[in-house]
Order: sequence, then structure tokens, then C-alpha cells
Amino acid sequence: FFSHPVMRAGNKVATPASRRSKSPAPEPKKRTVQEWRQLLHLLCSAVAVRATGDRAWTFVLPLFLSEAYPGSLAPVSLLSLAVTVGVIALSPPLAQWLASHQKPSQALMLLVILENSAVVLGGCAVVAASGGQGGHTELFQSPLFVLGLLLLAVDAAVTSVLTLLMEKDAIARLFASEYLTRGSVSLAEANAVVTRADLGASVGTYLLLGWLAPGPGAGGGGAARLIAYLAAWHVVAGTIVLVLLRRLRAAAPELHALRHREAPAAAPGFVRLLLDGPRTLARLERRPRLLLAAFVCLFFTVLSPGGLLTACLRSR
Repeated sequence: FFSHPVMRAGNKVATPASRRSKSPAPEPKKRTVQEWRQLLHLLCSAVAVRATGDRAWTFVLPLFLSEAYPGSLAPVSLLSLAVTVGVIALSPPLAQWLASHQKPSQALMLLVILENSAVVLGGCAVVAASGGQGGHTELFQSPLFVLGLLLLAVDAAVTSVLTLLMEKDAIARLFASEYLTRGSVSLAEANAVVTRADLGASVGTYLLLGWLAPGPGAGGGGAARLIAYLAAWHVVAGTIVLVLLRRLRAAAPELHALRHREAPAAAPGFVRLLLDGPRTLARLERRPRLLLAAFVCLFFTVLSPGGLLTACLRSR
């Protein structure tokens, strides 16, 4: 998650690299219940601020495209497809790059900056390409629109990696520790609190955007202004997240220590990954298999293409 060189108190002599690599990871210091909760509040704040920008674009961009091209859902469909393909294709190499980076803390900060920059530039590119008077066919031929889709795909991949790091890995490394003080935050409670922070920020963002969104027939100008406000907010939100992560880094040194573990086995190839899914599904019993198939159908028809639903409901 992070990397931070730790030296024992009073030791002013740097040890050789070979000895440092074999030394055990530093033990976390004993904290009071209040200190554990302060760590949880820092993590929840970073997650909530990120969620406001992350969820907002999935609402605003489909809204703008449905207003700019009221007779077609093709632009919104292509946007959803680009985001999905970006997560599938780019998330694994991004995660591997972050895991193998010599300074994961700096790499994480770079990913936060890349996330905010890519979504703002991509959203502005899509809006600029949609400003013409042509139909969606001319839009698909616009290099600016293609560039916007690529940037939004990169943003989606970075967002998925950062979400796993901040909402899963950090919680596991902090609150699944044997060094927790009696009566402090448990792993289940930490997961629940962070999930509530994420959902609360998402719901609040949707309500605020729904109140600020222009009414039907207002044209694309209102949605474009909403995107401009959102781009300005990303500058503020990105700075807040960087500050919160820096404070979390200072408050929890055990998050930044390298984990001493054996080298992982070689990752399976892409074709094997594609084949392992159906094989695993075939080995399940009938009821779990049907439940999993029902969830997959629900995900790809209702839960995942939220932009399509927004555009469709907007056209009613």
C-alpha cells in the first residue's frame, strides 16, 4: 500500500541494503481506542471525498449526452463500454505496477493525481466534441471524442485500483491486526463504517446533482455548466485526498512498511483466465450457479449501465 523506511529510535547508523531486506517488518505501536478511531476517520474522509467525484461523473456525463443527442442512446452506450473495457484491460497492469514500484507511496499519490486529471480532461473533451450540431455519427468520428473516451477509460481503471487499496487493503492492514487495543475498532466495524461513508457520499452527491441539474428542454448549456463546476471541484477534492493520505501516512507507519513475503506465482495467461470462469461455474451446485447467473444478468442490465438508465429516464 505504502512504502516508508523505518529506523529504530536512537539508531543513527544506516544499515546495509542486504541487512534491511532481511529485517522483519516494524511492529505497530500500541494505540488507544481514540487513536484507532482517528485513523478510521481519516480513512473515511478520504474515501468519502473520492466518492463525490467518482459518482458524479457517472451521472453528469450521461445526462449531458442525453441532452445533446436526445434521439439516440448510442453515445451513452459507447461511454459505458469504454469505461468497462478500461477497467478490465488496464486495472491488472496498474495494480502490478503499483505492487512492484520501489516507492509505492509516491506511486499512490501519482495515481490520485492521474485519476483526477484524467476524468476532468476526458469529461471536458467529451463535452467539447459534443458541442457541434451534427448527429452522433459525426460525434463518433471526432478525434476529441475518442480521446475523451480513452481518458475516461484510464480514469475508471485507476479508480478501481484506488478503491481496492483504500477501502480493502488499508482496512485489512490496520484493523485485522493483533495489535488492536481491547475495545477498539474491529475489522467488521471498520468495513461497515467505510462502506457507510462511501454510500453516504454517493447518495448525497446524487441528490445534490439532481437538484442542480437543468430541467428538461433546457439544452446542453445547463449540463455543461454542471460539468464545469464538477471539474473545479475535482481540483479541490484531489488536493484534499492527497492531504488526508499524507496525514494517514504519518499516523500509521505500519501501512507504509514493505510486506516481507515470498514472491507470488506467475499470473495465469489471459486465455486461461477466460476459461477458468466457466469451469468454476460448471463445478458449482445448481442453486449457487443459478444465483450467480441471475446476479450477472442483473449487473449487466441494471446495475452496471447506470448511464443508460439515466439517459433513458431523462428522455421520458
